[in-house]
Amino acid sequence: MYKDGPRLDNKFGSTSTAALTPKLGEDGTKKNMPPSTVMIKLISVMTFRKLIRNPNTYSSLIGVVWSLIAYR
Repeated sequence: MYKDGPRLDNKFGSTSTAALTPKLGEDGTKKNMPPSTVMIKLISVMTFRKLIRNPNTYSSLIGVVWSLIAYR
């Protein structure tokens, strides 16, 4: 990799070259990505499913509702 360890100047970037290479299909042509609305919907559904399994989500929502009622 690097002679003195990983580079720290690019904190949030990727050190992988996979992000730079286009994804190719089986026949060698470039794959097209689905529309952004489909990707946003997929990400939001996956996030919702992960949050629903976490019991801290329920306690946080109950806490927010309780504070809104108490503030009133």
